[in-house]
Amino acid sequence: MINNKPTVAILMATYNGEKFISHQIDSILNQSEVNVHFYISDDGSTDNTLNIIQDYKNKYPDNFKAIFNVKFKHPAKNFLSILPKITHTYDFYAFSDQDDVWYQDKLITAINKINEGHDLYCGRTENVDKNLTSIGHSPLFEFAPCFKNAIVQSIAGANTMVFNHKLFEMLKPSFNFTVPMHDWWTYILTTFSGHKVFYDPFPKVMYRQHENNFNGSNLGLFNQLRRIIMGLLGRFKYWNNLNEKNLMEYLDFATQENLKVFYKFQYLRKKSTFINFNPSYINRVGIYRQTTLGNWMLKLSFLLKRA
Repeated sequence: MINNKPTVAILMATYNGEKFISHQIDSILNQSEVNVHFYISDDGSTDNTLNIIQDYKNKYPDNFKAIFNVKFKHPAKNFLSILPKITHTYDFYAFSDQDDVWYQDKLITAINKINEGHDLYCGRTENVDKNLTSIGHSPLFEFAPCFKNAIVQSIAGANTMVFNHKLFEMLKPSFNFTVPMHDWWTYILTTFSGHKVFYDPFPKVMYRQHENNFNGSNLGLFNQLRRIIMGLLGRFKYWNNLNEKNLMEYLDFATQENLKVFYKFQYLRKKSTFINFNPSYINRVGIYRQTTLGNWMLKLSFLLKRA
């Protein structure tokens, strides 16, 4: 019997994930209506993670295609390092964290949306504690995903992202760059080049929150204040410097409209001062974040030369 199910390459980055990785792998193996092939890159685990992965590889040799050992000590670099190592052409590709649990219809839901004319699927998450008890959801963003938003804000985690082969080929050279976060960079590059993003308001991922998260949820007043303080101390400016440098390598892929937005964004960052800052110019450029507070903080960051 011929299996006509779409095949998805799972790009999983791991590091000391022995506590939860089995739950995540099982949830991916149990995905409905798809075939999955794992490409796992381990960033120097010192616990039992690699042994657990090898056990799965022995049990499911058709599903586990490659295990890589690296020493980056950073998840974004680890994730992006997998891209050029995949030589087989897949229908779809998905980033995977090591400690989440996916709803059974996560991949087929994403694939259906991509088949409707989108290139990148992403969305909200259900935030859960280490025992998978629900503790809320990631913010619901209602404004359209596009480059004017992407250049100043990441709206979805990589653990929700599924993309087509066209974006995979475009993302592959990104391993040579330093990016703040691989999910934000994926959103930026997708929209900069005029490709379409679908943001799902209905969660398909249980995003586990625990003491070893590299990047946890932004829910709660403390986490929001921490992000604001770090932004005012210069982290947002540093991230923008990286994104701006990397986008210069992709100018030939950009739409004319997005090129204009990019150049105006550069002008705002370089020419705005406390003396001549005009907040209405941000509105004319059209860049925006998804919340009122976020837009006020965006204007403040330009005013204080922290963008």
